[in-house]
Amino acid sequence: MRIRGRQLFGKPSNDYCLLSIKVPSSYDSDQSSAEQLLASWHDLLQPQKRSRLTGALSQHISLEITSIAGQVSFYIWLPKSLASTVTKNIRGYYPHALIKEEAIDYAHRLSQAPVVLSGELALLQNEILPITGQAEQQTKIVESIIAGLSKIDPKDEAIWIQILIRPIWQGSGSKALSRVRRGQAAFAPKGLNAKLNYGVHLFGALSKSGRAGSPADLELPKLEQQKRSAIEDKISRPGYRTKIRLFYCGQDQRTARLRLQALAGAFRNFSSPSVNGFRLQNLSFNPEKQLEYYARFFIDKGFLLNSRELATIFDLSYLPSDAAPATSVSEVEAPAGVATAEEPAQSVSLFGLTSVDSSKVVFGIRRQDRPQNLLILGEASTGKSHLLELLMLSDIFYGQGFALIDAHGDLAEKIISFIPKRRFDDVVYFNLGDLRQPIGFNPLENDDAALRGQLDADLVSAIKTLFNDEWGPLSEYLLRQSFLALMDYPEATLLDINRLLKDETYRREIVSHIKDEDVKSFWQADFEDWQARYPEIVITSLNKIGDFTTNPTIKNVVGQSTSTFDIRKLMNQGKILIVNLDRRLLGEANASAMGMLLLAKLRLAAASRLNDPAEQARPFYLYIDDFHNFVADPFLAVASESRRLGLNLTLADQSLTTLNGSLGTKLVEHFGSMISFKLKEEDAKSVRAYFKSGFSLSDLTGQRHGSFVASLIINQEKAPAFAGQLLNLPMPPTDNRPDVVAVSRANYGVDSRTIDKLLTKKHSSSTDNIKALSGIFRLATKGLAKTNIGKVATGSANSARAASTRKPKDDDERIIKLH
Repeated sequence: MRIRGRQLFGKPSNDYCLLSIKVPSSYDSDQSSAEQLLASWHDLLQPQKRSRLTGALSQHISLEITSIAGQVSFYIWLPKSLASTVTKNIRGYYPHALIKEEAIDYAHRLSQAPVVLSGELALLQNEILPITGQAEQQTKIVESIIAGLSKIDPKDEAIWIQILIRPIWQGSGSKALSRVRRGQAAFAPKGLNAKLNYGVHLFGALSKSGRAGSPADLELPKLEQQKRSAIEDKISRPGYRTKIRLFYCGQDQRTARLRLQALAGAFRNFSSPSVNGFRLQNLSFNPEKQLEYYARFFIDKGFLLNSRELATIFDLSYLPSDAAPATSVSEVEAPAGVATAEEPAQSVSLFGLTSVDSSKVVFGIRRQDRPQNLLILGEASTGKSHLLELLMLSDIFYGQGFALIDAHGDLAEKIISFIPKRRFDDVVYFNLGDLRQPIGFNPLENDDAALRGQLDADLVSAIKTLFNDEWGPLSEYLLRQSFLALMDYPEATLLDINRLLKDETYRREIVSHIKDEDVKSFWQADFEDWQARYPEIVITSLNKIGDFTTNPTIKNVVGQSTSTFDIRKLMNQGKILIVNLDRRLLGEANASAMGMLLLAKLRLAAASRLNDPAEQARPFYLYIDDFHNFVADPFLAVASESRRLGLNLTLADQSLTTLNGSLGTKLVEHFGSMISFKLKEEDAKSVRAYFKSGFSLSDLTGQRHGSFVASLIINQEKAPAFAGQLLNLPMPPTDNRPDVVAVSRANYGVDSRTIDKLLTKKHSSSTDNIKALSGIFRLATKGLAKTNIGKVATGSANSARAASTRKPKDDDERIIKLH
């Protein structure tokens, strides 16, 4: 090794390595974690007594803190043979720790600063006295050390702290503790001279106070009692021989002295009359001292510190966020316990590649952790749909049941091609673009009277998406009464809403079947007056729902009085429901309404399983791509209840900002796992807060295609964020899509000509009544054409019934103003 033109002997063995450790600043660790970690290393290293017996040198490690370029970092230098064990050991106490083996030792990068100053810390008093008496002081002590490192000039200065430790044989400590408890000296002196061991003097005095013949009421001074208690505590814990080096690089000698003296002062915060302290010694401007630092030489005796004392100096959990180096996506490894390909394939959904202990491994998420839900965010074409495909492939090949709701149709078409022949009969392909043989879906079907209110609210929320600015509390009230009425009528469908509002004869038929007296009273006593006073509400409802139900791609689906598939059975039997809601075909509003109607029925089916035996209620996975198209406030109830309902959610979207109001923020609270691809800056800020890690905004906004940051639930616990890369999607052995579609149509589809005949027959009886009323509605529509009907409906839904008591004169004036 060459320093400033001089060749020096010696270099560290290649059998050693340097680990950098980063614990996210938001991580709230127990104060005892550092002490327990250090105590656990005592048996890993080869104690000195055993080393002497075998003729080998005692192993030691180095705990290091540096401030370089304004960034404070923690390192551990240790034998390579212990690296894996120590890494697992650290993660056992700090699950969020990011650990990396450094390719280049920072101490090997020779300082080019004009001035270097080295020094060592020594104890002020005998080593038997501890440097701290209270564990709760640890945070303040470490804080003062880190604060001192953070104040130096990041451009021109650097400071390194090196704490070398090797275990002392615990047997000697046990013997000393026994002596102390008998009132004897902790360690018998090997020679009495003018510099007698401080502990001998102390315990000689302590032991004399309790001997026969001494004054009966002689008591130890309070200070001596505190010392005795502190010494007992120190000896009772695992001990290490310790050496502390300080190293400074800077511009001038005066500043160098001040910096090391200030740093030593931070260590002296330990000092008090009842405990020990540190002093700075062996200051040297000799640049060759860097060799000792780099080589981590520890050939002298050092001084005794136990695990608690060392924890007051070296605590991985304390590092201010402004002093911590920003975490690069490429270097963040997965935490301990992450699910890998070594586990049974049926219990893990594999989807990515990450680093574990500096090795690349295939990983995923365990099925036992899926009930806490997974949220996937990222800009367009960054890998979200690819990830959904990988997760669904695992479900397909390992016999799991799931549903996919796709707003574009591309993902639905692609995943169908992977269905193996053995699962053809498990698939329901709900494609609204299939006009020849559509599937039947009746949202009004409900066999559980207890869930009527829930279904009614969800249906209203779904239809609300059709109204835009024309929605109001009176519209909501009218639709709520309509759905509740039709639920009691046999074979009613969404197509019957318009008949209910327009056809008096049909309305009387519906009312005769209504079981709820409040609902019946509205249609019998209030609706006629309500219709006269609020014609714009009725007309708007007719127009919006009519536009929806008369759409050719929707009419023959929701017009069927009996659904051709049972969602509850699909869930319990582990079947597959793939829903293609291509917005290009349906229109954005219609696609959203259909998706929300399906979600309402999924929630209803899941809720109906609560009374099923546990063995029947199989987990069911729900995937929604571009979920902002289908998620409104009622979906929060689905997310909050999903675990209880056995419904495992996986939602993907480009941004949370596309959701209305605070819905995005509220939704995140119900998702334990999150995977983030490349984000826009606004989303990156909120996601970074969710990850609670050292990732920078540029890390989250600058990722390449397929790269992501994941924070997963691992073994039922929240794990720290780490980096990953998507696995490549395999090609299907054969494209089974045509066969899957054919089987699904045969099992669940109905010929469109049959549907047309049934609808014609069902609605023919009301044709004359509709024609009779059409003139009235055309007149009202003509008068409303120039009004903003969306702003008329400003009353409360609860006051709708009270509105029927208004005087006719008031109503006449209101209608005149409208027209």
